[in-house]
Amino acid sequence: MLLMFCSQDTDVIADLPVVESGETFTASNATASLVCTKPVGLSEGEMILAFVMTDATGKDHGAPVGWSNVFEDYGPTSVTTSVFYKIADSSDVAASNFTFTCDASEAFGVHLLRVSGANATQSQPISQKTAVQSRGSTNTLTEITTDTANCLLFAIANVADGNGDWTGNDPATYTAVQYGQARPGNTAGVATGVWQKDHATAGATSDVVFAAIGDTANVSETHSVSLIAIQP
Repeated sequence: MLLMFCSQDTDVIADLPVVESGETFTASNATASLVCTKPVGLSEGEMILAFVMTDATGKDHGAPVGWSNVFEDYGPTSVTTSVFYKIADSSDVAASNFTFTCDASEAFGVHLLRVSGANATQSQPISQKTAVQSRGSTNTLTEITTDTANCLLFAIANVADGNGDWTGNDPATYTAVQYGQARPGNTAGVATGVWQKDHATAGATSDVVFAAIGDTANVSETHSVSLIAIQP
């Protein structure tokens, strides 16, 4: 899925958004409610991003009150991936954790990131595209065109196999932010990854190519890959 947060005013070029320290990953082998530790150092005005990934398709994810859903993507057979965000206020800074939900007990993983310098006034994605592939081939997201310079790109991947591991399987030109596993070592689990890349010039990005990972004996596993662009 491709999404872009874009400004209506491109006369002033702001600095690139930055992923700050304190990102967290929380996982459970099987649950419908996951309590996630707040990223360390969160300040008012920063964007909190939640990448929510579960085993099994067609599952509805929920976030705390006040969070916005960017997208929820159902894989064809075995995964559901969602992205939520919030511009932090004083109550978020004071909180210790945030709780995310699934409408069934599943292998459940959540990446929480804090991003400074993200645009706090433009809250709706203006374009999106979905790319969901099965095991056995590479998974390619086609380019996205930004109309604002200095966007921060996030590539996201979710594979329906706890035997999978994205470590060392990074898409070219992207830098790993986090890897994760929920129900590791079990084909009913998920393996997740989040990567980042600066996109300093307005215009087309390059395609993003993900390798297929996981247990080759599990022929039904599904890869869900996504891309979002956040403007300054």
